[in-house]
Amino acid sequence: GSVIPAGQPFPTTPGSFQPQPLAPTSLIPVVAKVNPAGSALVYSTYVSGKYGNSTFAYSIAIDSAGNAYITGRTTAADFPVTPGALQTSLLNPTQTAYVAELNAGGTALAYSSYLGGSGIDQGNVVRVDGQGNIRVFGPTSSANFPVTSGAFQGTGPTAAWSSNGASLTSISKPGAGQSPSLVFSTFISGGEYMDMYAAGNSYVAGRASLGFPATTGAYQRCASGLNQDTFVAEFDANGKMIAGTYVPLSQPRAVAAAGNGSVYLATIDNTGSLVVAKLLIDDPQKPPAPCLTPLAQNAASFQAGPIAAGQ
Repeated sequence: GSVIPAGQPFPTTPGSFQPQPLAPTSLIPVVAKVNPAGSALVYSTYVSGKYGNSTFAYSIAIDSAGNAYITGRTTAADFPVTPGALQTSLLNPTQTAYVAELNAGGTALAYSSYLGGSGIDQGNVVRVDGQGNIRVFGPTSSANFPVTSGAFQGTGPTAAWSSNGASLTSISKPGAGQSPSLVFSTFISGGEYMDMYAAGNSYVAGRASLGFPATTGAYQRCASGLNQDTFVAEFDANGKMIAGTYVPLSQPRAVAAAGNGSVYLATIDNTGSLVVAKLLIDDPQKPPAPCLTPLAQNAASFQAGPIAAGQ
């Protein structure tokens, strides 16, 4: 299929949503679609406002219809938002997150909104599920970040297990004549990385100390006793945490959804080595496992071995 990179700078195409930069001296993201042969642009466009020092795009996702979704951060008070968006005004001119959907032809925004509170917010990851709902994840320092009733972590941005704030938000599919709404939105203190599986479940990895709510059949139910461990949590399409575990390594670097409650996790161990493992977050068939000690802080605690083809 075609390649759709997000970044800046890049040549634009006539008839695209924003063929000319509105603020030529600022940092402005470009979304571009390249044909399968890599020989020509299908479309290329800027996505930004005129007023503000910078707008960045950090993640892009494509749905089955070819619409492109981007998220990042902006200081632009006139960032292009669409009527009926969740947030149509900039709450913090220092920096806020945004999420935008560009139609398949690159000619117009199907949806665009600010997303944040009065603190510093940023969108680091965007995904779209099979129903067209948009999932956005990133760091936040906003105590008034929009969260939904009954959220996994309704107050924040920090919690007992971490001093770093993050948020996970699901926005309903924008539709003709219908204003998108929050499917769910929650703080996830300590969260650093997110991925989503096709079924719509989200997987978040981050750093946690004592107090993270690991589930009964977790790979490791308790903190190791060191300053911080990695945690991995699975959230269903409605934002309920259905599995969560500690992992006895303190520096997560990436997470990728593997399905059926499993993830691929990349971390750094206490020797500085990269550890990559496939991990079942929670096994409801197993009895609660004993907590590991700080002496188990190495790759062996993953019972390291080859990952079979197809896993």
